[in-house]
Amino acid sequence: STYDDLDGGSIASSLGIDDARKNLLRSAKGNVLEIGVGTGLNLESYDYDSIDSLTLVDISEGMLSQAKLRLKEKQGGDTPIKFVQADATSELTSLFGEDKFDTVVDTFSLCVMGNEGAKHCLEEMAMVVKKREGGGQILLIENTRAS
Repeated sequence: STYDDLDGGSIASSLGIDDARKNLLRSAKGNVLEIGVGTGLNLESYDYDSIDSLTLVDISEGMLSQAKLRLKEKQGGDTPIKFVQADATSELTSLFGEDKFDTVVDTFSLCVMGNEGAKHCLEEMAMVVKKREGGGQILLIENTRAS
């Protein structure tokens, strides 16, 4: 069992998660920020013809290293791709500024941040994404525990 089996693999495929991921990520456009990139599981699902730049954030340097290795295998063409080690619950606005990204993506990282962390991360996402009137969008695939 590998880390990617948690978000991908045969179970995710049988539940339709892989299809949902591909369908959602195909609508990412412009300057894109992905939160909690992890090992880069999403990298093969983007439509790079629609992306001007891709910024990949994770709190873990180890995860960013894995994503870099995956990117070497599946290069996104001429799209500029930047890796940033940062805490998405508190550092996005200070690192990137407000209204910076056309699309902000998160797949399965809010659920590991705890309630307060997820709330702060969503607030940070809302600050760095362009306003809806300017074409900004936040794309999420998440799971949560039923109470």
